[in-house]
Amino acid sequence: RDIGVTGVQTCALPISIGVARRGPQQKADVANLFAIHLVRSPAFKLFHRHIGERFRDGDVTAYASNAELIARFTASEGRPPSDGELLNLSLRVYDEIAADPMSLVSTMIRQHDAMAEMLNRFHLQVIALAEDDLPGFVIGDTPVVHALLDDGRYGFRDHLALGDANFIIGPLTRTTAACFTVRPLSPVLVRTRKKLDAINAIFLRAALEE
Repeated sequence: RDIGVTGVQTCALPISIGVARRGPQQKADVANLFAIHLVRSPAFKLFHRHIGERFRDGDVTAYASNAELIARFTASEGRPPSDGELLNLSLRVYDEIAADPMSLVSTMIRQHDAMAEMLNRFHLQVIALAEDDLPGFVIGDTPVVHALLDDGRYGFRDHLALGDANFIIGPLTRTTAACFTVRPLSPVLVRTRKKLDAINAIFLRAALEE
């Protein structure tokens, strides 16, 4: 079943994805779902704002001394810009663009497509609970985790790009999770609370608040 662009059909995953069903279509579905969660997460929005502020402080201010823009301003206004005028104009235009909600939406759409394509190049590994009495996987406010475990960096919160992560995992349901790996790995059946706690610890470390 197609996940759909809204990512709300997660309930269909236990039927179509499991340790015995993890082919190309399932991998593509999970890649799409993970990409949706990544761009909708609070951490992504904070990261987007951080990138915007850095661009404003660095790149936008450089326009104030751009020879082509100075020439265009002079041709338009019939005079050269006064001190700080072109800088103020550049910052005002940028702030208007950044304040438009569609600016974030456009970034989310573009990044979703790039992330889904990147994830689909990897292999899908399915992780499932083997025992019914285990409490299940944690689903936090940043459900899909991309991390650089050796450095203790978790996702966009720590300014980690998806392509720089060495571990990508997310829960599909309370009893099923998925990883994307560089090489093919067999499915994993979680049989002990200790193993489940180790996986859930990763989800907990990636969460912002909940």
